[in-house]
Amino acid sequence: MDFRTLPLVAALSLCATGFASPLQDTSAAAPAQEDPTTVGFQLTLEQAVKIALDNNIGLRIEVFQEEIQLYTHLGSWGAFDPLATISGTYTDSEQPASTSLSGASVVESDTLALQAGFMYPLRSGGSFDLGYSHSNSSTNSIFALDDTLTDSAVSLSYTQPLLRGAWSGYNTVEQQKAELRWRQSQQRHREVRVDLVHSVVQAYWDLVAALEGHAVQQETVELGRRQLEQNKHRLEVGVGTEVEVLQAETNVATQLEVLLQTETNALTADDALKTLLFARAESDNWEQWYAWWDHAVDPMTTLPEVDEDLPLDWIASLGAALQSRPELDQRRIDIQIAEFDIMKAGSEERAGLDLTLSVRSTGVDGQSDEAVKTATSFEFPTASAGLTYSAPLYNRAAENALRSARVGLRSARLVYEQTETGILTEIRAAVRGVRHQAQAVRAAGVSYDLAKRQLEAENSRFEQGLSTNFQVLEYQQQLSQAKANLVASRVRYAKARTALVKAEGRLDQEL
Repeated sequence: MDFRTLPLVAALSLCATGFASPLQDTSAAAPAQEDPTTVGFQLTLEQAVKIALDNNIGLRIEVFQEEIQLYTHLGSWGAFDPLATISGTYTDSEQPASTSLSGASVVESDTLALQAGFMYPLRSGGSFDLGYSHSNSSTNSIFALDDTLTDSAVSLSYTQPLLRGAWSGYNTVEQQKAELRWRQSQQRHREVRVDLVHSVVQAYWDLVAALEGHAVQQETVELGRRQLEQNKHRLEVGVGTEVEVLQAETNVATQLEVLLQTETNALTADDALKTLLFARAESDNWEQWYAWWDHAVDPMTTLPEVDEDLPLDWIASLGAALQSRPELDQRRIDIQIAEFDIMKAGSEERAGLDLTLSVRSTGVDGQSDEAVKTATSFEFPTASAGLTYSAPLYNRAAENALRSARVGLRSARLVYEQTETGILTEIRAAVRGVRHQAQAVRAAGVSYDLAKRQLEAENSRFEQGLSTNFQVLEYQQQLSQAKANLVASRVRYAKARTALVKAEGRLDQEL
């Protein structure tokens, strides 16, 4: 299903009702909603990626750029298309006699000339040329053999460069470069696609983190309110103090302020994800388009657990990246293009030596059909062969073009090495990131369990009069922070795993 062919509302409705993507994780499938416009729409990570790939404007632009390069490549072979030409000329002239041998005091003549040609260029740089000319002339000169005379000629020639500009390696350079640029645009398209998938995954987990942070803060506010009610009750029965109530009220007010900020963070993350997913089509109604932005995305894919068996071998990851990264494919193509430039410049630096072979037959007669018959039967053929040598005295343009091409090749190879080194660094950083974030999740989990047990113990001590309100509130803060840290570490772990898959060049294959 192509979301580009659907209005925005229809596309989102499919998502909200549990659209089943072949890439979808069925364990995290979104349950159906009767009315997605009421509370928003549910979306798995796989669905988010699918919608973004179908709708993102930047990716569409790359598709068009790839098509442009394809048509440029196909059109470049038009340089070897045969060429047919036909021309006709009619001439009517009157000239005063210049000598007594002019044949008349005023020489009148009219001529009808027709030429037809067919040229077939070869990839070797040469060409076959087939030509036919037909001229029908009439005059009032008494010295003409006939009042009307027909001159016909058939010619066939073959030309072939032997040094400069010779053979298919040189003459198909532009076509091969056009094909390489098309392949390069395919890799550029893939690179943009991978970057888009990565951005969607990051934005999705950012939204999950923001919503989880908002939920954690809601729990913190609820803990503070329960503590406030408990302190009020203690004050009423005479075992508490007014200061404890004021402390609890201050804590609730502070946590409510933080709650508002987490809500804003969640809305901002929601908009950031929608920006990557949706582009308004011309058929979409503006009012519906605006309305959908007020319905929150409900992410249904849960954060991944730490995989204890995840292989983290940076050398193996680098090997996969060197085979799969689209950036490296683009740099390899740059090197190939530079090599073609060297070959072309090297050919143009040579002297020119061109071979020409031709044969021609003519027929002249007062009758047109006889002239044509004589010419086409090669009754009076003329054959010739020739060599033309040419060499510029300095040839500075070609010499400097060759130097420039060689420098361009060295530069392309250095850029490739630089890209390769950058990928190596990225791989090592990604492997370290996954390893570190896995350890961080474990440590955050332990911290959260301890903070939870500490708060439970402190609440028991407070109920027995062995602790203070201030200490209970402090432990509540520690628990809230520990849970927020756990959520943040799990989100960073999910992002680190995505970054590793992207660094290996497998992100567009995984999702």
